[in-house]
Parts: sequence; C-alpha cells; structure tokens
Amino acid sequence: MRMIKIANTALATLALVASVSAFAAPEAKIEQLSWMTGNWAGALGANQLEENWIAIEGSTLAAMVRMTGDDATSMFEMITIEEVDGSLEPVSYTHLTLPTIYSV
Repeated sequence: MRMIKIANTALATLALVASVSAFAAPEAKIEQLSWMTGNWAGALGANQLEENWIAIEGSTLAAMVRMTGDDATSMFEMITIEEVDGSLEPVSYTHLTLPTIYSV
C-alpha cells in the first residue's frame, strides 16, 4: 500500500513538473527580432495603422504604434520587448482616450 502511495505521489510530482515546463517561456534572443526595425503601415478597416520600431538597444526593442482615421488619432500604443533570462518579455502601454492638451 505504501508503495502505491509513493508511486502516486511521484506521478503527481512528475505531472506538475511537466505542466510547469510546458508553460515555460521559450528560449529566444532579442536579436532574432531585428527584422522588425523600421516603419510599417497598412489599412485596418477604414483606419490606417502605423508601427515605428526603433533599433535594439540595451536588450530592448521598442515601438510606437498609431491608428488614424477621419482626420484624427484614435489609438496609440508604446511597446517594448525585452530579453530577460534568455527569453523575451513584451509589454504594451495603450492609450484609447482623448489626451490632455497643453498649451506651449
């Protein structure tokens, strides 16, 4: 009986380890995304979507994204992709509301 309990515990532990490693971030280097550097634009329905990716610096790739239509900007987004511990971590900051306008 004790041997069955140990075997069940071992199987449960193995299943847990397998599930954690199945969801681990894949190995990747930021240099693999260097092809993204540049300006990209295209139609998205009635809108225009633009992405401006700047060169990799400090293990980070960054972009500014803007959607325009009807003579107005309807969305902008800042994106960073950083190499951390041998994998890549994307972060997005999206703004969908009207900005505060400052007079200069």
